[in-house]
Amino acid sequence: MLPRTVAAFAAAAWFAGCEPKVVDVPVTIVTSACDGTPLTQVTHLRVQVSGDKIDVPLRAVSSVSSAERQVLIPEVPAGKRRVIEVRAYAGDPAAGGQVKSIGRSLPFDVPVVVPDVPMKPVNVFLRPVDTFTQPSLVSTPGTCSRLLNARAGHTATLLPNGLVFIAGGYQQAAGGARSALDKAEYVNPATGGFEEAPEMGLVNSAGLFTPLARAFHTANLLANGQVLLWMGEEYSSGDLNGSTAQLRASVLLFDPGGAAYVGLPPQSLNNIVRSHHTAVRDATGKVLVFGGLTRAGQPAKTVVAD
Repeated sequence: MLPRTVAAFAAAAWFAGCEPKVVDVPVTIVTSACDGTPLTQVTHLRVQVSGDKIDVPLRAVSSVSSAERQVLIPEVPAGKRRVIEVRAYAGDPAAGGQVKSIGRSLPFDVPVVVPDVPMKPVNVFLRPVDTFTQPSLVSTPGTCSRLLNARAGHTATLLPNGLVFIAGGYQQAAGGARSALDKAEYVNPATGGFEEAPEMGLVNSAGLFTPLARAFHTANLLANGQVLLWMGEEYSSGDLNGSTAQLRASVLLFDPGGAAYVGLPPQSLNNIVRSHHTAVRDATGKVLVFGGLTRAGQPAKTVVAD
């Protein structure tokens, strides 16, 4: 059996002038989980490298039952958006072995100039296929990761940098009262953990922050990398269940690069306030918003947001 993590180095080589230069890419393959067994029945590991301008993925196969227990990793050429994928097989993949676990790294860049400081480790979490498993930390694979804030009615959006942006939702007290959340967080596949993201809200000209909590909204990744957060609802006390839904009329754009929110002008919202709706981005980049509930609890109309 392999250890919990397998550390390996993938060398990236090229020529500058007449002398070869090499960058070592440290790779950690996490082979255990807090609630799963990624290496059950596994006999072989296949490591694949892909990325920009790599027309044919680079592959290497290792036998985990061999005495050396070494994992072969192809040399990673310099370039952008390199991804290391590891597949664990029961049986030799060249002879029809069955995939038992799989894992992929976040995209990373290998510089053309040797950096002054070593590259950060590239982490790959192996997880069993066809089953649900909880995320775990690369530092302590036996520890399950947890959301920073328990929530329901939230959104989760995969960002171009590989992070997952989780926004809003609500929490419910023992008496049934709901409270909407303005808190957001990231899932970081590189570490297996959850990290704080900027709270949902706007800063005015005086530098004051106004939180804009919401649940049952929608979130769509736009072509420019921003996330469109459309309306939703918040809650106030007053009914027999301890909370009354009030629709949130505002629409926010979240910019992951600047880690900030921008509000859309009211005239762009078509005056249709809704929650529990659906929104999808089409091939032209426009976002189609349809369905949901209006203030009167009636079905809402369809709009298109540019």
